[in-house]
Amino acid sequence: VLASVPAFGATVYVTAASTLTSGQIFRVDTVTKVATAVASTPVQPDSLIFDSTGRIIYSVYTANTSSPGPGQLRIYDPVLGTDTLLASNFSTQLVDLTLEPSGTTLLASDRGNNALVRVSLATGAKTTLGGPFYQLNGITYDRLGNLYAVVGDIESISSYRVVKINPTTGAIV
Repeated sequence: VLASVPAFGATVYVTAASTLTSGQIFRVDTVTKVATAVASTPVQPDSLIFDSTGRIIYSVYTANTSSPGPGQLRIYDPVLGTDTLLASNFSTQLVDLTLEPSGTTLLASDRGNNALVRVSLATGAKTTLGGPFYQLNGITYDRLGNLYAVVGDIESISSYRVVKINPTTGAIV
């Protein structure tokens, strides 16, 4: 999973599972092609985003691990070098993340529960929006504040579509 940092331009961050129980976050210089480990994580990271202070928020996908447990959202602070739990008790298929325009909450696609979940960055409190969203994958806001997601067709596992979602109610519009 990739996340770019617009301020640095030639830098991307990637997650990688290093074992069945842990992983790493790397910073990659796209010019020199050099990857540098930024953090070793106590769990397997999947999607990652940055908050307004530069902390890395990442999802934990546990469906492919040796001992699947609940999905988690974690925060790695590169200044302090700390990795802390933000929220837990998601399905084992917690996949994509997007920071909301306010910068105080994020949206997480909990594919195993067919749910779109808003999480407070300050408290970790969770609110499920609308749904159910079958095979919910990519989620993002455009520059105008419109929320979009990739959802599957319940009739066909290989058929997906992009939908616009009301960010307040979670209804497909």
